[in-house]
Amino acid sequence: MTTNHPLDINVKFFEDKNCIPYHVYMREPNPKDAQEILKYHIRGFTKEEIDFDNILFELNKTIDETYKGHAFSAGKLASIIAECRSYTDNITENDLISVIKHSKPDITPDMLERFQKEVVRLGKNLA
Repeated sequence: MTTNHPLDINVKFFEDKNCIPYHVYMREPNPKDAQEILKYHIRGFTKEEIDFDNILFELNKTIDETYKGHAFSAGKLASIIAECRSYTDNITENDLISVIKHSKPDITPDMLERFQKEVVRLGKNLA
């Protein structure tokens, strides 16, 4: 189970330690994690060497130029690869860049702030 709003989860879910035995609070993917997420999801769907530093540059450029303060979630990064896969079995760097340029980050600044406050309120450290 994942959520961007941990305080919205009914506490009864946490009472049964067999149901949810541990909790991990994670921020949005940092650049290294984003790169690993993209590499994982592209496996087997490209025949060329992808410059992931360039891909991260394009992700950051999209955020900086159009969506300041936003972030891409791990799920959104996976969906970028899935979108590329929907029209080709051989994803190129240009395919990725094209999809990124038309993708909107799915984590807003308000969501980031709320998540941080909720995790602090819960007394947890961010992973």
